[in-house]
Amino acid sequence: MSDKPILDPVDLAILEAVEDGRLELDDDDLAQFQTGGVLDVLEAEQRHGDRVLDEHPELAGAARALQRARYAYAADKLGVKLRGDGRPLPRWLVDELSRVLRRVIVRPH
Repeated sequence: MSDKPILDPVDLAILEAVEDGRLELDDDDLAQFQTGGVLDVLEAEQRHGDRVLDEHPELAGAARALQRARYAYAADKLGVKLRGDGRPLPRWLVDELSRVLRRVIVRPH
C-alpha cells in the first residue's frame, strides 16, 4: 500500500499506546504493528470500509491484531477487563464504544 492513511484520533491513540508500551499485546499482534501490517489495514479500511478482508485477505492477521488492540484500548479507557476467551464483542457494543471514545478523545478539556 502506498499512501499513509489519515488516522482518526482513536486509531492514532492506539498506535501511540502500542509504540510506547502502554497497551500490552501478545508477540504476534505486536509484530503486526511493528511490521506495518496494521497501517496497511487502516489504509485499506479507508478505501474499502467493512470489505477490507474481501479486498485484501492477506491482511487478516493484521486486522485481527488491530481489532484486539482496539478492544484492549477501549477496555482500558473504560476501566473494564476483557474476557479471556477471545470471543468478539457484539458489533453494536463496538460501535457504541467507538462513539464514546471518539467523544472523550476529541472533547476539549
